[in-house]
Amino acid sequence: MLEHIDKLIERIRANYQAATKANTWMALKVISPKG
Repeated sequence: MLEHIDKLIERIRANYQAATKANTWMALKVISPKG
């Protein structure tokens, strides 16, 4: 049971990091449209 929860947390953490990177990239693109 604990292993299952650990894997679930790992997946959530990975998804959160990916979303954070995407949001940061989008924010930078909005701030400086030149790229």
